[in-house]
Formats: sequence, C-alpha cells, structure tokens
Amino acid sequence: MNMNKSFNYFIMSDMNTSLSKYFGVYNEENGCCFDATFIIDSTGVIKFKEVSSDKRKVNTDELIRLISAFQFSNKYSVVCQSNWQPGKKGVSKAI
Repeated sequence: MNMNKSFNYFIMSDMNTSLSKYFGVYNEENGCCFDATFIIDSTGVIKFKEVSSDKRKVNTDELIRLISAFQFSNKYSVVCQSNWQPGKKGVSKAI
C-alpha cells in the first residue's frame, strides 16, 4: 500500500474519562483506559472499533485500507470483502 498519502485525523485525550466510559473502553479495575481506535463516518456512525488491553502498535496500513474500503463502499453502494484492496471491485449489496 502507498503510505505516501496524507490525511487528516483526530487524536483525542479524555482527561475526565467521560468519553472512555461512553465508548466502553474504560477499565474500572485499574482506572485506566484501554487503547482504542474508532473510525467514525461524517454522519457520526461508528464504522469500526478496535480495543486492545496491551500496548501494541496500531497497524496504520490496515487503518488506511479500512478507511478506503468504507469510502469506496459509500461511494459505489457496494460491500467490500474483508480482504478488499484499493483498485478491486466491491460486491453488490443486492441479493
């Protein structure tokens, strides 16, 4: 995948934990938040949520692929299969 693309994204901090609790990523046992990644569309719908209890690195290539798939799906009214890559066709939503 071409990582020479630039895109805008938000990184948020949640000092009072209200967002973490709202999105279900607050760990009541230790008072900390799980690492979480959300892809939210322009209408406010959560399209993707990934939560991890360990401190692993985020796979930015996969996030860009997912964002591309959601955008492609919305633009052409198709479904992108789990292994979809930019440049491939989607699957018709009609059965």
